[in-house]
Amino acid sequence: MKLYFVDPDRVESANVFCQCLCDAEIGLNKAKTLALRYSLAWKMEVTAIAQPFQPEWIVPSYNTLIVVT
Repeated sequence: MKLYFVDPDRVESANVFCQCLCDAEIGLNKAKTLALRYSLAWKMEVTAIAQPFQPEWIVPSYNTLIVVT
C-alpha cells in the first residue's frame, strides 16, 4: 500500500486546535508534519509531497483505491 499526503501549506496557529496540531509544528509543512505522525502511528511509510496537487499524478489501475479530498 502507498499513502501520500499532498499539501504545499504550512501549519499556522489557527490550525493547531481545529486540525489537532501543536504549537511546536507552527511553520512546518502540513504534509510533512502529518506524514511523519501517521507513519509512526500506523507503522508504515507515508510520503509527503509539499507542493500543490497535480491531477496527472493519478494513474488509475486495477485493485487501486485513490482518495482525493
